[in-house]
Amino acid sequence: MNHSIARGLADGGVPSAIEIYDWTTGVILLFLYHLRSSRRHAAQARQIAERIVAYQRDYPGRPVQIIGHSGGAAIAVLAVESLPAGVNVDSIILLQGALSPKYDLQRALARSERGIVSFQSFLDFLFLGVGTSIAGTIDGRLTPSAGMVGFRLPGGSSADEQELYSSKLRQVPFRAAMIRDFNFGGHMGATNRVFVARHVVPFLEMPASGRSS
Repeated sequence: MNHSIARGLADGGVPSAIEIYDWTTGVILLFLYHLRSSRRHAAQARQIAERIVAYQRDYPGRPVQIIGHSGGAAIAVLAVESLPAGVNVDSIILLQGALSPKYDLQRALARSERGIVSFQSFLDFLFLGVGTSIAGTIDGRLTPSAGMVGFRLPGGSSADEQELYSSKLRQVPFRAAMIRDFNFGGHMGATNRVFVARHVVPFLEMPASGRSS
C-alpha cells in the first residue's frame, strides 16, 4: 500500500522527493500491537519529527508534506504534534485515518501551513468501523474511526478553535464517482495509485488560500 501511494504521487507529477517511512515492526501478525502501543506511537512520532527537523535544517525553505494511511495517518498527526516550536510542515494528508472522530486536531492544524485534508469512507466499516470499535483507535478509543465517519469539533470549543477547524481542515468523503479511479470505498481504496494521482496530488498542489472546510 505504501508503494502504491508513492507510485501514485509520482504518476501525478509530484516534483518532490518521495520517502516511505514504515512506522510498524514489519510483522503483520503484530497489527494489534501496532494499533494500541502508545509507547511505540510516541517513539515513532518523535523519530519522524526528528527527520523533518533535520531535513528542514539541511534544505531550508523546502516544503514538507506528510501523508499517512489508516494507523499511519494517525502517526502522521502525532509526528507533526511532536515538532519543536517554530517548525511546521506544509500540509498533512490523511487517508482514512484510525483516529477517533473527536480527536483534538488543533496542534496539528496549527503546525501545518496549509492544514489537513482527511479522506474518509463510510464503506470502511470492517476495519475502521467494527475493527476500531473492538480493538480501539490509535488514540485508544473504542469507536468507529474518523477515517470512516469524519472528524468532529471537540465539545466546548472556543470561537478561535472553531475558526481553526473551519479554515484548515478539509474532509473529503467517498463518492461513487471515485470508483472510476479504482477506489471502491474499502480500507485499501484510497491507496490505489490511480486514485492517489487523480485525487490526492491536486491537494498537494493547491495554494494555501484554497483550503476550506
